[in-house]
Amino acid sequence: MEKLAADGTDFNLSGDEGYSPLDFAVTHNPNPEAIRAIVKAALGPNPRDEDIEIYALTAATFNPSPKVLAVLLESGFDPDRGEWTLDDLLLAAAGENTNPEIIKMLISRGADIDSRNDDGMTPLMKAAMRNRNPQVILTLLEVGADPSRRSHDDMSAFDYMKLFNGNMERWDNRVWQMVKRACS
Repeated sequence: MEKLAADGTDFNLSGDEGYSPLDFAVTHNPNPEAIRAIVKAALGPNPRDEDIEIYALTAATFNPSPKVLAVLLESGFDPDRGEWTLDDLLLAAAGENTNPEIIKMLISRGADIDSRNDDGMTPLMKAAMRNRNPQVILTLLEVGADPSRRSHDDMSAFDYMKLFNGNMERWDNRVWQMVKRACS
């Protein structure tokens, strides 16, 4: 990384699909030391570009390694700058990241377990609708997510689970029943 940086590589330059090397790395590379090196090469010791920070933090919510997101936060990336917040990162992670440790880390850093997006969906609803790992739903329930909440479309987490994951074979029956009871 240092050699590439010394040769003038721009780690923030976006490619045809809009992703920079930093975005790609935090999405796909589980190695925290590699991420630390790219952050240093891309931004120096004090990242302050709001767009770069938010894109990288959001991309890191897709990486199954909680260490990657931790490196960004420890490097000074601020999830509460600009349009996004720590709560938005939790909503993104709940829907897409199959590692429940990411959920626990964001909550331990102050994300609101029952935050809502513009559609009134909570992290539990996003997980029930989109996440492939039922353990993420169990984790959200274990840390206190309120399953009785309803979205602006008047749907609960269980409603989203039924609508988008109707084939119960994919889900542990225990998860299905737990969410059903909790939402009743």
